[in-house]
Amino acid sequence: MKLRVVGGMLAALVAVLSNNVVAADMAAQVQNGIPYVSGGIGSDETAAMRQVRHDYNLYVTFAIKSGEYQADVDVTIRGRDGVPVATFKAVGPLFYAKLAPGQYKVEAMARGKTQSQTAVLAGSGTHELQFYWDPQ
Repeated sequence: MKLRVVGGMLAALVAVLSNNVVAADMAAQVQNGIPYVSGGIGSDETAAMRQVRHDYNLYVTFAIKSGEYQADVDVTIRGRDGVPVATFKAVGPLFYAKLAPGQYKVEAMARGKTQSQTAVLAGSGTHELQFYWDPQ
């Protein structure tokens, strides 16, 4: 009986610690004053990204048209004037950033191709973008 209780407690401790490790990996980074986070590889990271989503106002997903997610995407965010505000490396298929209100051009480069979309962020609003690449 003691062995079962200890085993159960150990399993619970491992689960808590592994969730804390994933959460620590999802900690916000800052580039040119812009907080951001990237990840979403595997179910643990995807869950961790969902938990921090409310802290950001720009949500970007990267995928291949055949359905797989795309990681390792170079992201450039430009202001309305076209000047880069910041550049990032999205290590996972999900990328969230906290931007000041305004209009931005979001460029995503993967698989040798660059795509761009416009994001308009109001004071308390959010904007979601999806980028899709052709399979190789």
